[in-house]
This record gives sequence, structure tokens and C-alpha cells, in this order.
Amino acid sequence: MPLHLVSPREVQVARDGDHPDGGGLVLRVRGQRAVWVFRYTSPAGRRRDAGFGIVHRDSMSEAGESLRQARDRARRARDSLAAGIDFLDQKRSEREAVVKDRAAAKVQREAQHMTLARYARRYHETQIEPKFNPKYASIWIASLERHMPSEIWYKPIAQVGAVELYEALAAVKRELPETADRMRRRLAAVFDDAVFFGCCASNPADTIRSKLAAAAGAARGERNFAALPYAEVPAFVAELRRQAGIAAKALEFALLTAARTGEVTGAVWDEIDDKRGVWRIPGVRMKGPKDRPRPDHVVHLVDRARAILHEMRALGGVYIFPAPSDPCKPLSNMAMLTLLKRMRVDRRTTVHGLCRASFSTWANENAIARPDVIEAALAHREGDLVRAAYNPASFAAERAALLRAWADFIDGSSRQPVTRSDGTPVTDAAVIQFPAEGAFGERRQGVLESQARRGSRRRRSEIEPYRRSVVPARAGGAWSPREVGVLEVFRFAWFAVRTFFGVWALFLAIYAAMWVFVKIHSTAMGNADPDAALRGVMSYNAQGIKQVRKTPAVSPGCTSNCGADRAATCDRH
Repeated sequence: MPLHLVSPREVQVARDGDHPDGGGLVLRVRGQRAVWVFRYTSPAGRRRDAGFGIVHRDSMSEAGESLRQARDRARRARDSLAAGIDFLDQKRSEREAVVKDRAAAKVQREAQHMTLARYARRYHETQIEPKFNPKYASIWIASLERHMPSEIWYKPIAQVGAVELYEALAAVKRELPETADRMRRRLAAVFDDAVFFGCCASNPADTIRSKLAAAAGAARGERNFAALPYAEVPAFVAELRRQAGIAAKALEFALLTAARTGEVTGAVWDEIDDKRGVWRIPGVRMKGPKDRPRPDHVVHLVDRARAILHEMRALGGVYIFPAPSDPCKPLSNMAMLTLLKRMRVDRRTTVHGLCRASFSTWANENAIARPDVIEAALAHREGDLVRAAYNPASFAAERAALLRAWADFIDGSSRQPVTRSDGTPVTDAAVIQFPAEGAFGERRQGVLESQARRGSRRRRSEIEPYRRSVVPARAGGAWSPREVGVLEVFRFAWFAVRTFFGVWALFLAIYAAMWVFVKIHSTAMGNADPDAALRGVMSYNAQGIKQVRKTPAVSPGCTSNCGADRAATCDRH
């Protein structure tokens, strides 16, 4: 194959077209532009053209130097092809390798600067702030910034290990268990995002989930909820009933049912069976793992609990205890704790301890019922799995009697002793009285009277007619639920009749006041017929505009110099 077919002079003066130099090297001229092109067949059998750069032809020396460099590059390309290497593919691979090396170095530099704090804030700005309200978004990042140790918070996210993260969250969980759980979930979301974008290799927050839960369970076994001594509960309830607001009603309802806070605040009206007097809590709302839902828990409602439900029905809505700010949302789980703080007993008891631990201590210490019945009333699982499998009893009647006894105890109004199942008296709990069968009407009347004594004047005015006429003492026995419903209808009818006559009396009073006013005005103007003046007070002109029309009166005469008699009326003046 001949080589070096063109000279520097020919390169300088070459016209449009392709001018071969041999060995695949070609001078290509297009107008004022000239380039070197290397034509070859790749090892794969494909014809390819490789550009070797622009030809500088301003002088003979520049043209000769450009020709020499092009021939050197063509020689190296032929050597690569002889070795079976496509130099264009090799050049592309080298360029891609350089790009990858630079990207890896950039990622490494960013990883050194991408601390857990920086990535969490970036995730907060891109994922949390656009989707949630500002208050929750600020709480979300504030919990991490406030409680994460600085040596972990400002450490590169790729270097955060599971052990150190567990130790940090375990320390928080000993003091603030709910906050630690929220922090772990938020950190898990941050690490998931970092793993997806290659900023770290694993998610340590998910790794420590079971360990942190196990440690929390062990710590929970050593820590009990603060509870008020059961002997002080009646005095506390008396003070509680003087408190206003939905939270006070919810706390008393939780006391009467020995229920958990979340079960009470999340209760809806569909769970209440008024005919049977029970509250059926769905298993999905019960405490326990969500993958193994529990059976529904049935709570027997005492008379005072029914009275609270009757009062709350007036608020409407889906939830029994709605939030004061939004009736479509349930009461906050912190509302009852805030109430305890207002009553200045939050350092002595918690809501859980007051509603459940005090009840359990009272029932167990005084042997009010069998332990199985007490545990069933508290909706506790049977620890012995074999016994639980062979003993599905619900103890419905005994649980109902137990809750009635508890209601009478915290009411503190009775003084009849209670006997255990073996007939022995309960001397330490001598304030308990099981209510007589069918005493709903009398207890209902007592509840309403106590509310009237504590309530406002408006509340007394609503309760008094009902107490006198709707819930009279019945000599034949207790009121049935249907009869109580009829009495409620009579109460509504009484309210409607009273309202009708009140509105009619108000109308008559307004009419009489208008008549007196017109009479006085007509007398002053000299008109002796007030009824005619009253009929002519208001009239409509031709355009339909309402206006006051003056009634005709006798003029004392014209005061102008028109010559009219002073004893007659002057039409002109």
C-alpha cells in the first residue's frame, strides 16, 4: 500500500474534494475548511471514518507540521488495527472510564460532606414540608435535631452504624419512649432515601427495630404507670364532675369502663348498642400486634356511663368525644392528661394508671371478683396460651356486676357492704353497693338532679321540667328502655309547646308596645284615633319603596301672610 502521496505544498493549495495520502489517510477539503480523515475497516468488519483534526494551511510550515502529525496518528491507528484493536472504541472506553472516575471522586467528596444532619434536612425539605402542614413538619425535624447526639448527627451518613444508633435511641427511649419510636421511624425514612440515591449502603434504623422494641419491653416491665390509690378515687371523681369540657366527660367515661385512652378517644357511635347497654370495641382498635387482630371487646355500660353518652349525643358527629376545635376529629390523646395537670394530680397519677391500675388494685385487693373476671374486664390477654385456647369464656354477667360495683364505689354515695362470691363481707370496700335490678329510672333522675345542682341556670331550666314531669317515681317498678324513650318524646313535646307560647307572647308584647307608642305620638300630634294612625304608619309609594307616612292632623292655622283663617287648615302652607 503506497504511503505519503501528498506534499506540504499540495496540502496548502488543495481544492474541494478528497485527496488520499495513502494508508487510509485522506485530506478532505470543503470550501475554506480542510480536515484529516482516516478511513479503515474495524476488526468487526465495519467501515468507519475517524477524524484527525483540522488542517492549518496558512503557510507552508503549518501545512507541513499538520501533515506530519496526521501521518503519525494514522501510523498508530494502523498498528492498533494490526493488533485487532479498534482505536475508536478504545478511545471511547478510556473517555468513559475517566468520566466514571471523576463521578466516583465527586460522590466520595459529597459523601464526606453529606452528614446525617445535612441529608435529613434535605429529605425534610423535599419530602416532608411539601406534603404536611407546617406544624408537623417543624416537629418532624425538631425531634431529630433536639435528641440526636452531635457525634452521630454530624457524622457522614454512610458511616453511621447500627450499634451507635441503637445506643442513642435507647437512651432517648428510657425517658421519652414515644419520641424515640417516632425518631426511629423518621430516621428509617431518611436512610431509605439515602440508600436509594447511593449515599449509604444500608439502613441501620431498620436493623435496630426489633432490638429497640425488645429493650423497650424489658424497660416497660420494670416501670409501672403512676396510679392514684383507689381509696382516693371517689374524692377525685367528685372533683372531676365539677370540671367542664369534653375531656372531663371522656376521663370519667374511661374510669367507668376501665378502658384505655386510645379506645375512649377513638370511640364512635356505631360501637354503642343502646338497647343492650354495651360498648363493643373492634379488635383492630385494641392494643396488640396489627398482624394478629384481637376479638372485639365488649364493655357493659353502667347508668352513669349511659348518662354521659346521652349528654355527648347533643354534640353530633361521628366520634363520641370529638375535638373541641373540629367535631370531625377525635379528642386528642393528650386532652385527659392536660386535664389532670389542671387538677394538679398529674404527678401522682396518669390516665392509664387512674382508669385501669386503680380499678385492678381495688378489685384484686378486696377480692371483688375472680382474677379471670378482672383480667377479662381489663381486656388483658391470657398469658398461658394453652389455657387461653381451652378457655374462651367472656364472663359477661360477672364483668357487668364488677363494673357496676366499681361505679358505685367511685360514686361514693352508698354505704351498703358488698359480699364476695363465698358470702363473706368486704369490709375494706364497704362503700360499694350493687344497684337494684331495674333502677335505671331512679339513677337517671339522681344524675340529672346532680347535674342541675352543678350546672348553669340554663341547665337547671332544662332539667327541672324533665325531673318533675318526665321521670317521676314509678310505684310499679323500674322504667323500661322503651318507656324511657317515650318520656324523652314527652320532654321534647313540652319544650316545643313552651317555645311556641313564648314566641307568641313575645309577638303580643311587641304589638302592644307599638300601639302604646303610636297612641302617644297621635295624642301629641292632635289625632284622636290611634288605631287609624297605627294602620297608616307604614305604606308603600308608587315605586314600591317602604317609607313612613305622616298621619293627618288638625293644623292650628297658617302662620304665613296668605290671609287664611288661623282656625282652619291652609293647603298651600
